[in-house]
Amino acid sequence: RRTSRSPPREEEGKEKLPVYSCSLHCEAIFKQKMELSSPFDRAGVRKWVKAYAVLHGTLLKLHKPKLGGRPVGHYPGELIRHYTLQLAEVGTAADHKKRHFVIRLRVQTEQFLLSAERVAVFLDWLEALSASVDLSPSLEERSLSRYQTLPRRWQRR
Repeated sequence: RRTSRSPPREEEGKEKLPVYSCSLHCEAIFKQKMELSSPFDRAGVRKWVKAYAVLHGTLLKLHKPKLGGRPVGHYPGELIRHYTLQLAEVGTAADHKKRHFVIRLRVQTEQFLLSAERVAVFLDWLEALSASVDLSPSLEERSLSRYQTLPRRWQRR
């Protein structure tokens, strides 16, 4: 049995790669509340704290918010924690009654809530976090995207 091998092309391994840019980037101020510090332990501190969240690709960073600068507004301050969204779970916290527009995240070993001030921020972030979770596995492990659906509020007359 004969096998023929052709010599490698001269340009093999020298191809110019396309420029990469991340199209998934969001920044917003949230109120954050830790629920679980591990799968079996409730968080020691369970109060709402203000956090500046930055989602870039599949990386979520939570910062202390910092005021000032031009234009006037909030900016990311000291980094509190960062998470990879691989194997994360994201959804609405429908069982949370005290605040509106709450997202529940189970990331690495922790579970926490993010409460948005406005519905537009809530919906944008829910969609972006879901996309980020869907993008995080390797190509071989990816499944079809799971679209988040929100129940409509019933109004009684």
